[in-house]
Amino acid sequence: MVCAAGVEVWFFTRVIDVETDGEKTVKGVVTNNIEGSMYVRGKMFIDATGDAALAKLAGAACREPGEDTEVLMPSTLCALLGGVDWQAAADAGVELVGYNTPGYQHARLLDAVDAGFFTQPDRHLLGVGKTGHSLACMNAGHVFGLNSLRRADLTNGMMLGRKIVQEYLAFYKQYVPGFAKAELVTTGTLMGVRESRRIVGEYEPNVQDYLAKRQFPDQIGVFNKFIDIHPYSCTEEEIARFNQKAFDTGRLPVGTYFGIPYGILVPRGFANL
Repeated sequence: MVCAAGVEVWFFTRVIDVETDGEKTVKGVVTNNIEGSMYVRGKMFIDATGDAALAKLAGAACREPGEDTEVLMPSTLCALLGGVDWQAAADAGVELVGYNTPGYQHARLLDAVDAGFFTQPDRHLLGVGKTGHSLACMNAGHVFGLNSLRRADLTNGMMLGRKIVQEYLAFYKQYVPGFAKAELVTTGTLMGVRESRRIVGEYEPNVQDYLAKRQFPDQIGVFNKFIDIHPYSCTEEEIARFNQKAFDTGRLPVGTYFGIPYGILVPRGFANL
């Protein structure tokens, strides 16, 4: 669709600086790639960096990771497994999607944690889900305290994440039916970051909007998913606090939803960003 629309795509290119008019309008950006640096003018700019990098360079108000709570949601390095016998798993009662459910995968994880199987006693299971005939996406384990805006955190996090992936692979092979012949295909090329820099938008959604199932005149979508916050550490005290918090917040009933307003995408006061 992008090519059909006549868009010129540049892979392997980053924005490294921004020019504004001194107010709330972006005039152009400086990019860098293998050919060097280049200034690009534009009428409208969309920040798709995931870290609000363009918005930050343009001077937009932002909230930094951990700023609101002084703690960070953990990251996870996902992985792809092959050689899974999903029929054997199903015959043994292993749920095909184990994310945050008190099923077979979670019960076996608690057994492994109590046996000292893992580097860190993380009792909050994300799990493994079916993604192909013999493939599985493993969204398992946490890298706690990772600040996605710090190169040392990203570097150390990737190294720890790869170690955790190997531990979970060994866990599934030993503890979960259908995974005896599982093997690692690849780990994610990027860390799975749950919390990074966020713009201060024209509107900022809050828990009251969620609980009230609020609708907006400018909404661009609707959603039903629960407020997806992860534990901040793997201590027993934090897991207990997390479980109680999740229970208190609750989930929306089937068939209900809340609105996602366009204003949350616009840095406050900006005209073309």
